[in-house]
Amino acid sequence: MLQFDLVCDKDIYPTLGLVALNTGGPIGVYLFGTLNDRIGRRLSFFSCLATLITGGILTSIANSFWTWAVCRVVVGLTIPAIYQIPFIISLELVGPNYRSFVTVMTCSFYTMGLCMLAAVTYLIPEWRILALITSTPFLAYFGYWWFLPESPRWLLAKGRLSEASEILETLAKVNGKELPESFTQKLKQRMTMSRSKSEEERLRSGPGVLSLFKTPNMRLKTFLITLNWFANNMVYVGLSYYGPALGNEEHLSFFFSSLAEIPSYLACWVAMDRWGRRWPLCLCMVTAGMSCVATVLLPSGFSAYISGLGLIIIPFITYLGRENLVLPLVILGTVSVIGGLSGLRLPETLHHRLPQTVEEGELFGKDWKCADCLRCVPIKPASATTSYEDLSAGETVELQSVPRESVVEVDQQQIQPVRGPSTATRRLMRQSSVMDTQRDSDGSIKMTYWF
Repeated sequence: MLQFDLVCDKDIYPTLGLVALNTGGPIGVYLFGTLNDRIGRRLSFFSCLATLITGGILTSIANSFWTWAVCRVVVGLTIPAIYQIPFIISLELVGPNYRSFVTVMTCSFYTMGLCMLAAVTYLIPEWRILALITSTPFLAYFGYWWFLPESPRWLLAKGRLSEASEILETLAKVNGKELPESFTQKLKQRMTMSRSKSEEERLRSGPGVLSLFKTPNMRLKTFLITLNWFANNMVYVGLSYYGPALGNEEHLSFFFSSLAEIPSYLACWVAMDRWGRRWPLCLCMVTAGMSCVATVLLPSGFSAYISGLGLIIIPFITYLGRENLVLPLVILGTVSVIGGLSGLRLPETLHHRLPQTVEEGELFGKDWKCADCLRCVPIKPASATTSYEDLSAGETVELQSVPRESVVEVDQQQIQPVRGPSTATRRLMRQSSVMDTQRDSDGSIKMTYWF
């Protein structure tokens, strides 16, 4: 602040710096989200990583406030994309039963980084050196270039089945497993399917952002999820910014406010696997909102834990609310409660296969009923992947082993085998199986069904 003379009539400039950082976020989410779908998760991650490092280094050498603010916008482009992209890759590499585990592990390591940041900022008070220290270590992540695989789901969605098959075989080998031969053959059959040039182009380009708003069910879910993200970011980022205001020692206060997240992640891990996603989301957000509103009723010393409305306007609200803390907390709590209650309208994802295309996304949760809103424990759907039917009840079929030397009488109507002494009777079971695959390029679902 002193180097750029940000005092007196310029005391709002640090707030503008936070706004600059947060302004890059929505732009970066759209930019890297588009790259994520066009060029793949892997290249998008390394592009985002290069942008983050470049912005951090430029920040450290800025010679004026406005140059510094522009550099913060560049850094903001990568937030939250820099950890969302690896998170997406992780979810697309594991099965449904491990989604909660991956989520908890990702959030836990993120919080550990916040705790380490408290120690780093305490040891390095000079902001230029701090900008370098918190940027240059990310260069080590370029070592992932030789280890980080592309998402097999993305490759399959783009029709690059041979590459997806190689990655899946590598994953199986690392885990000490072997892919079933039938699975590999199925991928090879898909690879030999002929597609027109227009279909290939559709696979490469993928759906656009407007696809989220073309159909009613997707439009509703997009609005509700956006509202939830808005409310969550408003609460979480606002409290993270002003966690140091909890006590006299700002570094220690930031450390403990970050450390408090670890138990909540472990609790969410248990809750999400037992009660699904909707009700834990609703209860957490409603509780947080009511707590913020209740803080207004406490003595003023407790009210220093401030937040605001949305990522970009959080700094403005807290700046304007330095003398009157009631309004920011009321706004914070109200929006959090609304966001939590709106989450009950979303379809439950526990025990369900996530949609892979826009068409599947429109169908997912389309049969939602008001009764689903009140159901705290989700019902596990009946699996359609395997089923068995005992054919011995009323229609037993005998498989007869006929010796090679048996005499066979042939006439014009039928073939009658003569049973030898080694005739064996076996029970015949019919197993019906369904392989659910992604939608084809023309929008139709191809399913394999066999007995």
